[in-house]
Amino acid sequence: MSEKYGYLLVNMLDMIKSYLTILVFIFVSMNVLAEQEHKMPPSNTIGICLSGGGALGFSHIGVLQALEDNGIKPAYISGSSMGAIIGVLYAQGISPKEMMKIIPKEKMNRFSRIWKLPSSILGFSSMITVHELLSKYVPHNRFDHLQIPLFVCVTNLYSGEWEIKSTGDRLIDYVCASAAIPSVFEAQIIDSMHYVDGGVLNNLPVEPLLDKCDVIIGVDVLEYPRKKELKKASDVVLYSILAANAETHRVRKPYCNYYISCNGASTYSIFDFHAFKELYEIGYQRTVEYIQAHPEMLLHR
Repeated sequence: MSEKYGYLLVNMLDMIKSYLTILVFIFVSMNVLAEQEHKMPPSNTIGICLSGGGALGFSHIGVLQALEDNGIKPAYISGSSMGAIIGVLYAQGISPKEMMKIIPKEKMNRFSRIWKLPSSILGFSSMITVHELLSKYVPHNRFDHLQIPLFVCVTNLYSGEWEIKSTGDRLIDYVCASAAIPSVFEAQIIDSMHYVDGGVLNNLPVEPLLDKCDVIIGVDVLEYPRKKELKKASDVVLYSILAANAETHRVRKPYCNYYISCNGASTYSIFDFHAFKELYEIGYQRTVEYIQAHPEMLLHR
């Protein structure tokens, strides 16, 4: 009997050892997984939405530079009007520093001359100059050839609705349409449809980023109330459009995880293309200040 009990005792001890080994393995594995989960960075699929705003859109370049300096780069870009122009250049792989060289080189800082033409008040100005400029730096003219996916917001005059364009081989046409400010540029005809500035109905097109990005950064270069007197008839017409769109900004702001307002940019006019350096600095400084106030942004790098 003693031998039998001894045999059973040995078996029980072996089983206990096996169970203990399994429990230790499970415990260690859970700790390792928990530690790995703790060390994993937060989701970093970042989308950036660039608002329209004419020359004030040069502030976007400073914003992008400040984000880059902090290791933050978007996986997707959405934009209206000037936001679409800056967006397509960045999506093409042109750095903010390169953009700042392109502006004087291509005389983009003299674009304000367009608005000084009497015909521009009636919407007779052509987008040929802008089209030629963009075609020079984005020669393939295809959405799917961009380094970063881009969503361009346009306003369809036939349907009376805003639309997002992100595919096909009419990239430059749609970017120009997105920047075709009413009362300044004629409507752009694409596939028998008439399009104008996307900012007329949606100046902060965050919608296409919602199901693709974990983090959305909205950038608003407009500011209300205005700090600069509106003297020109063209100023009044255009700011009437932008003022009406201020409500759409307020509606879309909650969809942004981070919302950078380039306060101070509105001390300039949307026609002040000559002030591109000052506007760049405003965008850069506001972004640096915003990151300092929201250091959690750096976790998404």
